[in-house]
Amino acid sequence: MSTGFFDFGAISRDAIDTSTIDQLADRFVDEKARKNPETGKRYRRELTFFFDTLRRFGGNPEEPSRQQVDRYLTYLGMEHQAGHPGPCDRECHQLPYAPASVARRRDVISAFYEYVSAVPSRTTYNPAKQLHVEKAEQAEVDVLTEDENREVWNAAKAHRWRDAVVVGLAGGLGLRREEVVRARAENLGTNERGNTLRFWRVKGRYWQTENLPTPVYDIVRASLNGRTHGPLVTAAKTKLIRNPDSGLLEPAHLSLRGLTYTFEQIRAYSGVRPDDLHCHLLRHTSITYACTLRDLSEKRIKKFYGHVSDKDHRRYNAWAHKAFTREIINPVQGPGFWDLTT
Repeated sequence: MSTGFFDFGAISRDAIDTSTIDQLADRFVDEKARKNPETGKRYRRELTFFFDTLRRFGGNPEEPSRQQVDRYLTYLGMEHQAGHPGPCDRECHQLPYAPASVARRRDVISAFYEYVSAVPSRTTYNPAKQLHVEKAEQAEVDVLTEDENREVWNAAKAHRWRDAVVVGLAGGLGLRREEVVRARAENLGTNERGNTLRFWRVKGRYWQTENLPTPVYDIVRASLNGRTHGPLVTAAKTKLIRNPDSGLLEPAHLSLRGLTYTFEQIRAYSGVRPDDLHCHLLRHTSITYACTLRDLSEKRIKKFYGHVSDKDHRRYNAWAHKAFTREIINPVQGPGFWDLTT
């Protein structure tokens, strides 16, 4: 008699699991990916690099010793050494990693071997648990000066509507790269306080609706030129594509690669940060300026910018009060903007 799929009584708690460490890693990563695909990708990448590095240097990820894991974490903080055994991995060339990155990789290894320890017949020993990692110094937050921020905003508006929309969404709403390119015209709306945009938070994976700063809304409407559906930020080519969900023809959305190129162009014609102007820098700037405003609560700022932890907010807040001695009004948001938000 065959076992039914839902015959849970046929599954023994003490059954021997003969999976290899790579198969266990696959299961572990799949569980992480079900909660957040981006987390799953990161865990996959970091565990693969750990396994490959151990094997190159003669270790065995099936049962690594605490000393081997400690040596691996030390290796991550070292300069790249071309003479190591085996071919270079892509991540080799990113060495050395900052202390915060090393700590995150330790946490991934620890979480995985904690998972392994719960598998019947596997060792309950976690070689990475509570391993010491050098603490990172409190890093400065890179933000635009008031003059730089104003110049980028004014230059983008003067050059092209699409560029101004990108700057407005990143520097006004503080959207991340993926959030900028996913923003859509049909998600514009209104509430009792004014115009709104509903957008998908890539961290946390939820929909959020916030009021658009008036300067940004005006630019968005001018850029759309009457269009009511499709991406707010379109690809350079004007060929229309059919949306598989709505069946409507619409411009193609700007890709992440296209967004990077857009910022390369903004750097060139604005003259601001010719080697380092990017979407997330505008988000950093928007958050930091908001933290200088005395009447804004931590809860309000965290909600608006989609911070998933208190740690995120504390870093920006500490730097805002270190770098600025007065309140900063973000011109991309305009005066009085925060009176619209809840």
